[in-house]
Amino acid sequence: MRPKRLISLLVAVCMMITMLPLSAVTAFAADTASSTEQEISVGDYKYAYTVNAGGSTATITEFRGPVDPKNTGPYDIDIPEKLGNYTVTVLGEDSFSTDDFDSPLYDIHHTKIQSVTIPQCVTSIGEAAFAQCRALQSLTIDDAAISIGDWAFDECLKLTTLSLGKKITTIGDYAFDDCRILNNVTIPQSVTSIGKQAFGRCYGMDSFTIEDAATSIGEYAFWDCQKLETLSLGKNITTIGDDAFRSCYKLETIMLPAGLTSFGNCLIGCPAGRKWDYHGNPINPIGAIYYNNDWDHAKELPGYNVLKNRNFLYLCKVTFDAKGGSLTAFEKACDDAVLRAAGAARRVPFGVEVALGYLAAKEAEWTAVRTVLSGRMAGVPAEALRERLREQYV
Repeated sequence: MRPKRLISLLVAVCMMITMLPLSAVTAFAADTASSTEQEISVGDYKYAYTVNAGGSTATITEFRGPVDPKNTGPYDIDIPEKLGNYTVTVLGEDSFSTDDFDSPLYDIHHTKIQSVTIPQCVTSIGEAAFAQCRALQSLTIDDAAISIGDWAFDECLKLTTLSLGKKITTIGDYAFDDCRILNNVTIPQSVTSIGKQAFGRCYGMDSFTIEDAATSIGEYAFWDCQKLETLSLGKNITTIGDDAFRSCYKLETIMLPAGLTSFGNCLIGCPAGRKWDYHGNPINPIGAIYYNNDWDHAKELPGYNVLKNRNFLYLCKVTFDAKGGSLTAFEKACDDAVLRAAGAARRVPFGVEVALGYLAAKEAEWTAVRTVLSGRMAGVPAEALRERLREQYV
């Protein structure tokens, strides 16, 4: 192209820009700024970020390590609330993550992150944000965050302490998968959905509590949690995905909510599930699944083939029909009547009645102990436990 013609075109473009409204030029500049990654140092660490739409908030796109090159870690990070004039609201995809040494995603700074506190201004934790931070031991999420993305803390092998904010509503797929020594997790009241394999392979976890807001548990959610013994499910859960409790070798008792509508094949390899003899024939389990004692309702569940032949016991409130109602007092009265009848054997000097009465007394004592211990571990209120306790032999 000739120089004169090129100059003419440039002049024409400049004239067109000058004819645009000021607002259009400002919007163009803002869009350009929002898509440009910038770096800033806050405290001891450096961060890369982009400005979000609207121009007042920012997304951290990458943790770039310490300001002082002599700081070789470990790093205890309090994520800043502001980067310059922008409030941090999002931790972006892979922003603090790393990978194996020979991977292009390997970042030596990310391998030295020991603890993280996420401030209240952050509302979203992106996909794989802290994936494979294998030195991460402690994580605190303040109350503003509402979602934890897929793979967000996958393979944080040393993570032992987890404090979740009270406003989180969604825990994504594989969010804490393979956090091998994570233990004693409580899901806050705000969470409504726990994703696929969200806590799979948390081998050290022996206790897990889900508050009442949750309505669904994804497939393989607690797969291979080999030490999990106590699981308290919220009363509003309606859906439990396939193999949610697969290979939970120590989970002998599961209390299922009365409103459950879908229960996948979740009990393979766990004592609460069906056991098989050497010929492949099903036999009764050693554990018990607590359900609402409504046999007809159980047959309607998609997972009925898993639930049948179980020890169906009762929750705080159980029903046989849609009208509702409690059978706790009725069942207690029946058990007390049986024990009182057995108690009459105390006045029999000889005979089989004495042995039967003694066995009934011991059974009642052990039932009371099991009721109290399992109820307390599952978080059952004291008043509800008192309703369940039967009369004793003496």
